[in-house]
Amino acid sequence: MEINVCGPFRFANTVLPGMLARGRGRIINLASGAGLWAAATASAYCVSKAALIRLTENIALETRNQGIATFAIHPGTVRTPMNEHFMQSEAIRRASPEIAASFDQLFAEGRDTPIERSVQLVLALASGRADALSGCFLAVEDDLDALIARTNSGRNRLNILGAYSPDDRSLISLEGRESCDAGRVVQLLHKLRAANPGKRLLVVLDNASYHHAPAVKRAAAALRIQLLYLPPYSPNLNLIEERPTDYTWRPRQPQHPQPNLPSMPSFDGSDRRRGSA
Repeated sequence: MEINVCGPFRFANTVLPGMLARGRGRIINLASGAGLWAAATASAYCVSKAALIRLTENIALETRNQGIATFAIHPGTVRTPMNEHFMQSEAIRRASPEIAASFDQLFAEGRDTPIERSVQLVLALASGRADALSGCFLAVEDDLDALIARTNSGRNRLNILGAYSPDDRSLISLEGRESCDAGRVVQLLHKLRAANPGKRLLVVLDNASYHHAPAVKRAAAALRIQLLYLPPYSPNLNLIEERPTDYTWRPRQPQHPQPNLPSMPSFDGSDRRRGSA
């Protein structure tokens, strides 16, 4: 539990402040298919991996509007020292003969997972192209492109950042497959300044977290662009803002209502009441 749960928890608390300040970031937690089932002699491992999967889902939920993508992955059955010990330990083999036989057959048939394949999954998630799957538990065997296509934001989504001038009705835009984040906003500010040298620029922004990132404010100051933010609103009064995420495809959904638990500090720095609507 200390390694598989507390380790990722402390790591997330260490890196999230910087990610939130930048308005972008990705966390990939190394979980396991063992987190989905129970096994004799592996209670600590199975329980800790299940907890890590749920921790990943909660981080994704609490940072979903702040440019952070978080994933839990099953890297496959790789020839690791742990698996070698499992196969060679007589005590473990006596306690879990069915699992031991399954491992023996898998390795004998060469169906174990090459470590390169696991690395490919990590690199694909780190690239940002699967950010629409944030919060999901993904296995190395999954067809990542097919899963992305099943989300509301899949099918080769084109993200466009744009600035419209009411003076001359001109439009300057930045298009790409990348997710919208602070880095993209900075690129747009540079493009605006290049198109309007020497002019006074006032840019009106909504309250997306990446618009408030320090990197955006530093770039605006350096480019002599004034930023004006729309007044904040209460999410409780704007149901439309919350609804779309409820219909985003995820591999598992709770089948029963969660209890109305006391509020607790969340990863985005606010207090959130768990289990409330």
